[in-house]
Order: sequence, then structure tokens, then C-alpha cells
Amino acid sequence: MFSDYFTVQLQDSLSLSIWWLVLAAALVALAAVLWFVVRKRFPRRIHEKTKREKQPEPPAAEGLEGLKTEYLQRMKVTSMRLSVGRLSLRDAYQTMSADLREFVEKACGVRVREMTLSEIRALGIRPLTELVQNYYEPEFALQSEANAKRSFEMTCNVIRRWAMTEYPGDAAQERCRE
Repeated sequence: MFSDYFTVQLQDSLSLSIWWLVLAAALVALAAVLWFVVRKRFPRRIHEKTKREKQPEPPAAEGLEGLKTEYLQRMKVTSMRLSVGRLSLRDAYQTMSADLREFVEKACGVRVREMTLSEIRALGIRPLTELVQNYYEPEFALQSEANAKRSFEMTCNVIRRWAMTEYPGDAAQERCRE
């Protein structure tokens, strides 16, 4: 009765050819074998970012004094550029933060340039944590009432008093303390 209205004849699902299923399974198996052969023949190279980076070596004690002098001079230049209007307050704080982080990295061998405040806090280097925390608001706020002169003085005092001390434990976290 209704067969006259339909132009397509439906087949039973089990009446389809099994060869399509066998072909699909063979292709999946072939892909797995090729993947295994390629991995064995060409060992995976570890990506630079995934392998553990070697921490830079801190300078010798006599080198630390030269490093202090260099970064104190950088702070002085940044302060002068701010005072004559060549840097905005925000740019001055960003420069101050970058220079301090670079100083700590060179002085201690602890990579702090890309660390967040919470990561720096976890290192346990109290003066660095306090300064970076002090920098955050003027670095990221659209408007700030920060006292740049006081911040420069605090930063220079930390750099002047910085000392290298080896502590037992994780060298990346306990290499330097004030």
C-alpha cells in the first residue's frame, strides 16, 4: 500500500557489506603501526621549554659589587628620566621592576623575570617580594598616586644590601637571601 509512495528501498543494517568495517579496522591498525615505527626510528626530541632549564650561575663575590654598581646606576638613570618627564610613572615602575628582576637573576641565578607575585612570594626572598608588591599598583593601574622617589630609594637600598648566601635545599628557591 505505502510502497508505491517511496522511491528509496531501505536495507536491513546487517545486510551491508562487512568489507567496509574490515577496511576501516585495517587503516586504524596501519596508522598505529606507522606511528610506532616512526617514534622508534626517530626518537622524540624534548622541546626547549619542557626540559629543565639550567639555572644561571651567580657571580663571584667580587662580581656582585660590580653588578650592584651597574644596577644602582640604572635606577639613577630611570629616576632622572622620570623627573624630567621622559618617562611616565607607569613606565618608570615597569623599568624599575624589570631592572630589579634582572639584577636578582644575575646576582642569584633565580629566574624571576617572568614570575608572578605569588611565584616570587613562594621563593621566600622577602625584600624582592616586598618591592614587586610595591610596584604592582603603579605598574598596572591607569592612574596612580605612588611615591616614585620612595620606591627608588627602597629599591636602591635593597640592591646595596644584597648578599649572596648559599642555603641547603632547593638551589632555585634558596639561592639568595638578603
